[in-house]
Order: sequence, then C-alpha cells, then structure tokens
Amino acid sequence: MSTLKERADGLLFTKNGLERNGCKDRHLIGALAWGIAFHHAGLTVEERECIEMAFREKSVIILVATSTLAS
Repeated sequence: MSTLKERADGLLFTKNGLERNGCKDRHLIGALAWGIAFHHAGLTVEERECIEMAFREKSVIILVATSTLAS
C-alpha cells in the first residue's frame, strides 16, 4: 500500500469484517485504529482470517500473535 488513505480504507474494511462476524472484542477493534492487531486462540476462525488478510495487505502493520498464527 502506498498511501495512508489506502491503509485507512483497509483498516476500516477489516473492522467492518470483524463486526460482521460478531467480534465483540473492543480491544481488538480499538487497536485497529492504530494499525495494530492480535491473533490468538480466543478468536473465531473468521476473525483470524480477517486479521491475517489485513496483515498480508499491509493494513495492519503490527501483529502480536500466539502460535495460532502458524496453524
């Protein structure tokens, strides 16, 4: 991603995707505003996929993860 607008759009897309999938974790949603996310066993498969996609697309620039990311 080359511009801040593209990154912001990607983060908004991720936030909306998480909320559509029923994500109730306000800490995760709030961290996205800063380009930060976390990945752990307490997330649903859909939530993990949203976070993974945002990291691959470089919307999320800091990802804190447990070993669940490897699986």
